[in-house]
Amino acid sequence: MTPLKSGTVDLVILAAIDEQPRYGLELVQHIGNRSGGLFELSEGSLYPALLRLSKAGWIAGEWQPTPGGGSRARSTA
Repeated sequence: MTPLKSGTVDLVILAAIDEQPRYGLELVQHIGNRSGGLFELSEGSLYPALLRLSKAGWIAGEWQPTPGGGSRARSTA
């Protein structure tokens, strides 16, 4: 796979959460599905990108209860 240009991950994440708020794993699955499996994010690239976007003020996260009453999860919008 060809390395991505700097900022591509950020743009892909922003496009995915522009449609609706999503949790981390949901973001990974959505992006993989939308790209036909050509673009697969790892946790090692996803969470630093989310932190970077949050610090820049481009996104905000909030803690939400998870379905089924499990531990809370943070969604990103």
